[in-house]
Amino acid sequence: MGRERAIIEAVAVGRWRPASVLAGIGDDAAVLLPSPQGRLVVTTDALVDGVHFRLAVPGSGLRGHTPEEVGWRTAAANLSDIAAMGGEPRWAFLAMAVPASMATDTAQAVAQAVAAALEHHGCALAGGDTVGSPGPFMVALTVVGEIQGDRWLSRAGARPGDLVMASGPLGEAAAGLHLLLHPPVAARLPRPVARRLLSRHLRPAPRLALGHRLLRGGLATACIDSSDGPATDLAHLARLSGVSVVVDGRNRSLLSRPLRLAARVAGLDPWRWWLSGGEDFELLWTTPPSRLSEAVAACMEGAGRRPLL
Repeated sequence: MGRERAIIEAVAVGRWRPASVLAGIGDDAAVLLPSPQGRLVVTTDALVDGVHFRLAVPGSGLRGHTPEEVGWRTAAANLSDIAAMGGEPRWAFLAMAVPASMATDTAQAVAQAVAAALEHHGCALAGGDTVGSPGPFMVALTVVGEIQGDRWLSRAGARPGDLVMASGPLGEAAAGLHLLLHPPVAARLPRPVARRLLSRHLRPAPRLALGHRLLRGGLATACIDSSDGPATDLAHLARLSGVSVVVDGRNRSLLSRPLRLAARVAGLDPWRWWLSGGEDFELLWTTPPSRLSEAVAACMEGAGRRPLL
């Protein structure tokens, strides 16, 4: 059995296969059964070692991302895109370029973690490809979701006077990455604070349930996920909607206490993490003031927390 085939077999054995996957891993292509009247929503992301993550090297003494953390974050990044459209993730396809220097079990662990994270959110790994590579390790994931009906969430549609809302605290994932790369800073923080920030970076939670509620209730005039940070993400939303977005930099309630504490210890401005840190994978959306109470209730149900305004 070749190396690439061994990685595929490690993922396929005992893997959950829903009834919608008529043929999947092991065949030349997947055969899928969409829902009646379902609209497909498709996203893809590629992550490269040394650019989007730093895979831990045993014996190097440097803290990096474990294979399991790389796999989870790969899945979360794609699932968050589906959430931002109000979709339900159904099927996924994983491609990896594996350098000869990488241990086979490391690549297997990444793939298994991707599959486990997808399964956790009701999405089946239905196929993909694994190849050798002379360059850095790369993992690419395509997720296919479904939306029932003729509407979906979009970055376009925000109107003057709408309120901007976020499903949770922003900037914490960037703070968690800083702690990962600077252990002395993490050691100076209260342990619960360090754990929270590291978890926000290593195991982000895509807001799929909230995306469903925003779409079904017609509560979002526009929506985007916070993958690049509000400075970039809200600029995309504003440009496509033909509006301007104003963020009050005097409103320190937008900065969570763990974020402010970590920034103080690190000697950094917390707004830097908040505005451009990215990878929080929270939803940012606009809603009319008349729907504010409904949007807050939807966020409490779908994200388990009160939204930020």
